[in-house]
Amino acid sequence: KQKTAYEIRNCDWSSDVCSSDLFPEVSRGFHIFASECSRNAAGGVLTLVSPGWCPDRRAISLRVLVPGRVLRVCVDGRIGGRGGDNAAGPVMTFWNVHNFALPPASLEPIRAILSEDLRIARTQPMFFTVFVAGDFNFIMPQDRIFRPVDVARLDGEAEMPGAARALQAFWQDLLRDTTDITNAEPTHFYAAGNSFSRIDRLHTSIPPWMLTKIGRAHV
Repeated sequence: KQKTAYEIRNCDWSSDVCSSDLFPEVSRGFHIFASECSRNAAGGVLTLVSPGWCPDRRAISLRVLVPGRVLRVCVDGRIGGRGGDNAAGPVMTFWNVHNFALPPASLEPIRAILSEDLRIARTQPMFFTVFVAGDFNFIMPQDRIFRPVDVARLDGEAEMPGAARALQAFWQDLLRDTTDITNAEPTHFYAAGNSFSRIDRLHTSIPPWMLTKIGRAHV
């Protein structure tokens, strides 16, 4: 049964949306924002926001750029406060991406909205923060593909299709001025090639100097 992101957000997760016993627990512990692809077997994207961090659900808005592929969740700390108090806080946008078979017509709206988010974050870094995370389905130039046996770069891998190369260039261009805070370990195992790679990524608009300052403040 197909449901929109707004229907999923307010639905009973113990119903036909998911048979897992885990989801009723998740729905009690998090604000749930999700979007599924129009094709049943193509998966979807889901973002969880802790009520302990953002108690007022009115502060959270979402926009589905591509159903089941690109979801933008905005948390406005000026509404209701965060962390259980009423103090105004910064605005954060969380982009959840599954970079697979994105319709060409969707790329310009994604570029326009994400570019504007990043522009605001650059001009007001203490007020506006952007996070972009997900399965990007490509290897960054500085990364390597590993085999379990020889832990060496693979040669003779299948050439990336033209559409996939175009999507890789699209995201690399959009994220070129962000800070990559992805875990250094591989995130995927490719059974056919018996290899590991890192195609799940996490980028933020927070500049490195600010990340260092935040890290020291929490030591």
